[in-house]
Amino acid sequence: MKCKNCEKIEKLKPSVDLKRRFCSISCSNKFRHKQDNEKLKNRNDEILNLFRSGKSFKTIANRFNLEIATITLIIKKLKTKEDEEIKCLYGKGWTDILKISIKARDKYLCQKCRDETNNLVVHYKDFNTKNHNPNNLITLCKKCHRQLHGNN
Repeated sequence: MKCKNCEKIEKLKPSVDLKRRFCSISCSNKFRHKQDNEKLKNRNDEILNLFRSGKSFKTIANRFNLEIATITLIIKKLKTKEDEEIKCLYGKGWTDILKISIKARDKYLCQKCRDETNNLVVHYKDFNTKNHNPNNLITLCKKCHRQLHGNN
């Protein structure tokens, strides 16, 4: 028999139930814990995607049969983790103040299609996410930004 958790191969005695899939109770618990964590991660990813798509907290809470307060905490926790990952990728100089100042300088217009929209992002002209020089930054709408990165 091969354990489903640690993949240790163990010979079974004839009296042992052949449906057993783990070499020990500890391995069984670890396996179930991994499965539970994966289910939670998938659920949390789905919650965050629904939030990003504009669904209300109430709609999300109803879909997962959770309290609105619980949904709020999950989203806050995921957003905090995401913000930390962004800081690692873009460095300390990548701040909301910098992004707002670039958008204001560009008169809140996409500098490629000149569209005036709420879906504006700040893009690095040289694609170097550590180069926060204002001359290297430009305001784009999300559509133009996706096209620039080849993600039509």
